[in-house]
Amino acid sequence: MDKFQIFTREIETFLDSLGIATLFLDNDARTLGWNSEFLRLFPEQAGHIHKGEPYAENLWRFYSARLDAAEMPRIEFYVAAGVERHTRQVEPFEFLHRGRWLRASILPVPGVGRLRAWTSVRSPKDGERLAGQMAHSGGHSALSAMEEIPDGMMVRTLAGRITLCNRRFAEIYGLRSPEEAVGRTLSDLLEIAWTGSAHADEARKIWSEVSRFLGAPFDLELPSDRWVRVRDYRSFDDFVVSTHVDVTSFVRLQRSAAEAQRQAEELEARLQAAVEERKQTDARTARIGHLAALGSGVTGLRNKVGGALLYAKGVVDHINAEKGLTYIATSPVAGVGLPHRRFPETAALVPGELVEIGRVDPQGPPLDWRPAPRCELPGLFEKVQGMLERKPGQAFALMTCATYVVFVPADMAVAFEPGWAGDVSCWAIKRASRNGLIGWRAVTPPCRGPTVTA
Repeated sequence: MDKFQIFTREIETFLDSLGIATLFLDNDARTLGWNSEFLRLFPEQAGHIHKGEPYAENLWRFYSARLDAAEMPRIEFYVAAGVERHTRQVEPFEFLHRGRWLRASILPVPGVGRLRAWTSVRSPKDGERLAGQMAHSGGHSALSAMEEIPDGMMVRTLAGRITLCNRRFAEIYGLRSPEEAVGRTLSDLLEIAWTGSAHADEARKIWSEVSRFLGAPFDLELPSDRWVRVRDYRSFDDFVVSTHVDVTSFVRLQRSAAEAQRQAEELEARLQAAVEERKQTDARTARIGHLAALGSGVTGLRNKVGGALLYAKGVVDHINAEKGLTYIATSPVAGVGLPHRRFPETAALVPGELVEIGRVDPQGPPLDWRPAPRCELPGLFEKVQGMLERKPGQAFALMTCATYVVFVPADMAVAFEPGWAGDVSCWAIKRASRNGLIGWRAVTPPCRGPTVTA
């Protein structure tokens, strides 16, 4: 056990003695450790939680024990919202758990992760008594104070009934006056705001979940692509003061920045692919020049047969080093093997390179070969583009083109993570398989993007 583990164990024991439940997660939200108080506070985790476990699995058990039958179909949304709440949390928030209020706090540990801590809350902090005082007073002074605040503000009961709000709050939710909100719930106001939209029910369900975590800010969507950041604070006598800040411009700016980042990453990927393809082209050109020089040594053979060789184009299908053979495809069902002992320079060729095979008789043995510039051989060797998809659990990938599917072997598909899908391009060869089926197969590694160079 290293020093960090020993220190962590001592901290967990110390916090146990203070009645503080802790859960330590790394920067990828995977479990590093927990203390006994955590299991006492959340007994559904006992016997299941383990090191390396994603926080999402922890939350799944938490909600499975918390939700009723009507809410269970939305458990995936609740779990995803909980993970996002963990990654975004800066300040403490409170929620009701098994009949008592808990305060959830976060402590970032640079280079390691985040420590979550839960403590029982017996009474609100002194600074949080404003809501109850305002709700009980109902007087002009409370309203005047709220009207001085530039953002929306309202006071509600834990049951959700609004008792007080300012004019800015009414404006945000499309009400003519603050009095229209009194006695209603925010769910009622959302239904009014989203009247005639299928999103009304979804908005109410989202609010029903996020409103349980008092103090945790969240963004609430309103019609016309408007956004409000809501934050609740619990006061004594079960009242809640809530601030509502219009963050539409901020959310739209975030969205624009994210789209710009996506486009920049896509452009960078295409540039990298173009640079790599250029490197491969330069290397191929140099290799062809070298092979052409080596091939000049067979001129004597051509002279011996009177220069009457017939040359036919083909494409390198594969190289069998064990058998010492470079196989050249001349049609989907025909080809010729070039023995390395007779044509040693062909061992340096790679699949996808074009050559010309010289024979006296079109069906006779090869007597000569020479490199040829890359070009399409319709129906045999073509540059293709389409949507590549590598399914989880499969080593190979499939590339769907306009009228056919291209098989991408495992040694090329490994460049794409399982589950990836996107536009690619490559050179492909049409060949018959061992069982006689004719189809297309990639012979050069697929490049991300819609184009491929010669």
